[in-house]
Amino acid sequence: MPLSPEDQKHVTGAEGYSELGMFLDAEAELKRIDPEVRHLPEVLVVQLGIYSGMKKWDLMQAVAQKLADHDPENAQISISLA
Repeated sequence: MPLSPEDQKHVTGAEGYSELGMFLDAEAELKRIDPEVRHLPEVLVVQLGIYSGMKKWDLMQAVAQKLADHDPENAQISISLA
């Protein structure tokens, strides 16, 4: 199930907040995404960056594991960490 246009808007908003260092706002934006698609890699990558910026290492590790489980052949995740 791909992201709906509305959910993609929330991902984009979360990316913008994250780039500005507004991690709580970014996290709130991701929470507006339909729970049925929050497991998708495009959402998890943004969540990973948010947790990194917030220095929530345990949560970051859990999200990274979900990404690895989704695509075990892909050893590299390209993200921009703030």
